Amino acid sequence: MEDKAGELIEIATKALQERNLKDTLNHVEKTLVESDMTIKPYKDGYVLGQVDELTIILDESLANVNNTLANRYIKPIKHRA
Repeated sequence: MEDKAGELIEIATKALQERNLKDTLNHVEKTLVESDMTIKPYKDGYVLGQVDELTIILDESLANVNNTLANRYIKPIKHRA
């Protein structure tokens, strides 16, 4: 009976960790999609306007993705990261 309880706890832990990782990736994706980028004409092309906020968003997103990839429970959802 203890073996089954331990196995059940392990499965529940993996499922919870995978859910948390999915939530983190969804948050990163939503943040990037919803971020405003100002594009301005410049000579024969375009440049990004204010990049301070965008730089912060990208830095935080990169940190979240790197932490997610380093998690030992990432294997089932690694293709999303």
